[in-house]
Amino acid sequence: MSYLWRRDVVVEMRRHGWKFVGEMENKMGSQLFSGSIIRYMSPEPLFYQPKEQIMKNINTYLIFNGNCRQAMKFYEQCLGGELYMMPYCEMPGGCADLPKEAKDWIMHARLTKGSMVLMASDTRPGIPIVQGNNFFVSVNCESVQEAEKLFKALGEKGAVTMPLEETFWALRFGMLTDQFGIKWMLNLDNKPSGNL
Repeated sequence: MSYLWRRDVVVEMRRHGWKFVGEMENKMGSQLFSGSIIRYMSPEPLFYQPKEQIMKNINTYLIFNGNCRQAMKFYEQCLGGELYMMPYCEMPGGCADLPKEAKDWIMHARLTKGSMVLMASDTRPGIPIVQGNNFFVSVNCESVQEAEKLFKALGEKGAVTMPLEETFWALRFGMLTDQFGIKWMLNLDNKPSGNL
């Protein structure tokens, strides 16, 4: 059986993997085509869905020795954007174990402008900072499965600093140093729209 098809419909359906069976006949000044019933030939569905979710982005995460607040305010002045900072004293559960001078140190800072994201924090007292290793590569994941897969892959022959687990800000968060000495953070947001 043969039907009439609009040209733009034929072009679009072909683009998505549909094929016409039999001969095509040009009708009415290239606006209509006559052809037999179409058959879907593509192995993929008409509206393609990716087989696995892909990470959101990768950012640099800077570590400071008590001067994160000053540094991030400086970067805000230089780069513009919106700056969010959370000191250790505002963490859930408090910061009773921290020295008095460190209670206002920054637990997490995030400077955003368009697609630009710069994140940072102060180290915890007692953990020394050496210039040159005071940064992480931070990966924002899309799913628990992706976070676990990447953490396992990157950690091969490396060293885990913090196991991948749930935190107050994330469904999953973990830190490791890979076999080449590069430090990584993997994060899966608890609430994608949150500041952290």
